[in-house]
Amino acid sequence: FAPRPPAAFDSCACRLAGTVEIDWDKPLERDFPIALTLTGPATQHGEVEMFMGSPREFRLGPLPCGDYRLIVRPLGRYRYTIARGDSVVRVHCAGYTQVHVVLVPR
Repeated sequence: FAPRPPAAFDSCACRLAGTVEIDWDKPLERDFPIALTLTGPATQHGEVEMFMGSPREFRLGPLPCGDYRLIVRPLGRYRYTIARGDSVVRVHCAGYTQVHVVLVPR
């Protein structure tokens, strides 16, 4: 018997870094969290704590490369949405990928 070659695997790895900020001319409510959920070839969760001086940085990974959805969910008493109108950011993650999320009050 000839030895079988090892199974091929995708060696592509991704790290997602980004910022979340709130575009509003009023002071933010006292420190409140924003939940981040990344779904796609893998799933990861994160959280940023919003307070004076946004933007706030987050990092997710390592992840397999591919197309992901970043779901952003503010957990404070005020309601915010992503500036372009939804709560999902589509991300193609390959290598080191960056994303900038801007929230506005509803």
